[in-house]
Amino acid sequence: MSSTRRKLLLYAFRLVDLSLMTLAFLVAALAVLHQSSAVTIAEFFSMRVKIQNFAIFSLLGFAWHLIFSLSGLYTSRRLSNRRTEVLDVFKERKDEIIADIDANFGTGRRGMYVYQWYGKHKIDNVAEFNKDFKYIKTIAVSVFRGRESTSWHFGPKLQ
Repeated sequence: MSSTRRKLLLYAFRLVDLSLMTLAFLVAALAVLHQSSAVTIAEFFSMRVKIQNFAIFSLLGFAWHLIFSLSGLYTSRRLSNRRTEVLDVFKERKDEIIADIDANFGTGRRGMYVYQWYGKHKIDNVAEFNKDFKYIKTIAVSVFRGRESTSWHFGPKLQ
């Protein structure tokens, strides 16, 4: 999917969300209108709209849009690459993964904590890593003591 088409699609989603908010306000207004039969529909649509009311409605629309944007609603996960998806899982479940590694390795040890090794599933406690990825064949965490590092990595032996 081209970059321009993707941007247009994301803008369309934003426009649909703001349109749904406007529709929700109209439905609420019509529900109030239906309960109070003193005002006819023609009189309702002929009412003046104060600038203050328009400003409040605009601020609510902006707040709606800002909340959705900051919560990542308009970030397309389907179009992102798999590497980013795997890294996001590590970020989201960081504390759980570290606790699991600490429980298995203890202190002062080093090694590899392997979820997938060349497409074979080794550890299955993170459900997001149990699916078969097309291009990612190894998902693992290198475990070191403190500030130790290495220039080579190792993992489980293939059978």
